[in-house]
Amino acid sequence: MQTWPKIDHFSDQFCHLLSHLDQLRILKIHFTESKLDDQLLCIRNRKIRHLEITGRNLKCVDKDAFATFTRNPDLVLKIRGTQIEELPSGLFSNMYKISYLTIDLRYNLLSYLNPEIFYGNSTTWKNVGTTLISGGLSISGNPFRCGCHLAWLGHWLRRWTRESLQSHNAPVETALRMHEMVKEAMCVDVTTGIRIPIVQLPPEDMSCHASALSGASNLNKKSVMFVLLLFVINFVNIYILI
Repeated sequence: MQTWPKIDHFSDQFCHLLSHLDQLRILKIHFTESKLDDQLLCIRNRKIRHLEITGRNLKCVDKDAFATFTRNPDLVLKIRGTQIEELPSGLFSNMYKISYLTIDLRYNLLSYLNPEIFYGNSTTWKNVGTTLISGGLSISGNPFRCGCHLAWLGHWLRRWTRESLQSHNAPVETALRMHEMVKEAMCVDVTTGIRIPIVQLPPEDMSCHASALSGASNLNKKSVMFVLLLFVINFVNIYILI
């Protein structure tokens, strides 16, 4: 299915069509618009199990774009082949009632992902675990840049693999496929240009805290120099006045 926003009253006709597809299980839509906001809000069908969004013109997604899918029993949600560079906080955070959610974000222009996109805040996911997206998160084919901002994602991928294997008692073949899928998600080291699997990034407490301490040290040095400079300026002003 493809959207045609330049046709008169297309949005009304599109909404009418979607609202009457009560038995639909798989919905694939190729968007020609640059923004996905309210186009899907008229869907009330909780039987949809597979939703796929594509479109090279697509650059922006509103955080409530999938609000009507939050109560589906299970869902595979794909956003692929777009020009989306970032996703809004809270986009998937209301999908916790979906018992088995799979998210596929492959082949977009994403350079980073914040935990707030999935969990609402940066600490909730550590308590909830990976059960919110128990079907897995596919993110290969994006221009991710390695750094502290992705350390949480490496931790998430490791935890999802471990928790999924434990809960499903997966056979060897399934375990190998899971590990391969996780390793496909790569980021580029900006200093060397080498592509590194995100799952292999150092934990937050090792890489990012060290970076923060280094930054704090530099900041302290600058603060001392600034105070000394102020002292010299005040001394010179007092000397001139005398």
